[in-house]
Amino acid sequence: MAAGANYVLPAGLVAPNQSVIVVQSSYNYVSQLGKLLIAPIPLTDRFIMAPRRSIKVVHL
Repeated sequence: MAAGANYVLPAGLVAPNQSVIVVQSSYNYVSQLGKLLIAPIPLTDRFIMAPRRSIKVVHL
């Protein structure tokens, strides 16, 4: 998924007029032990979360 691309949410995940934050990351892991794992291993994960409901966010 390209940054800023449209993403179709699973049905029923969010109510009308509400929002969520979708983050997806990918990484090709290359083992330092090349003799055991020769090919890169693709690692991918996706998070879908509701944004904070506050007027102000305090940074520590």
